[in-house]
Amino acid sequence: MAFLVNWFTVGIILIILEMLLPGMFLMWFGVSALLVGVITLIISMSINSELILFAITSVLSVITVILIMRKVSPNTQSTITHNLNQARGSEFIGMTFTLDSKVMNNDGKLNIGDTAWLIKGPDAEAGAHIEITHVENNTLIFKIID
Repeated sequence: MAFLVNWFTVGIILIILEMLLPGMFLMWFGVSALLVGVITLIISMSINSELILFAITSVLSVITVILIMRKVSPNTQSTITHNLNQARGSEFIGMTFTLDSKVMNNDGKLNIGDTAWLIKGPDAEAGAHIEITHVENNTLIFKIID
């Protein structure tokens, strides 16, 4: 009977710790401890059996929650971005702009909003119309359009 009280105490402490230190895992270990406490009310077990039961229910509860969360919220899984440093400039691909200044030796600058972007493409005079084709190392690559 001494272990019975301990499982309920451990379960409640783990659930309280989950509220103080959120991470979505302590709660499921707490639920597993409470489940072991309920099972030990029904079936008398040795402490070794209780610990094995706690380990099994803990693993099963965490796996179950992960599977349920993947089905309920599939869009919350992490997104892999292979070109992380290019993500910001990629929003301009396909957009057209008018050059503020001359592009010489295939390098220049283009003001978009409050940011001056490095641009690369054929030499062009100020006032030329360009289209952004892709991004390389935070530099917008363009082509001249008529």
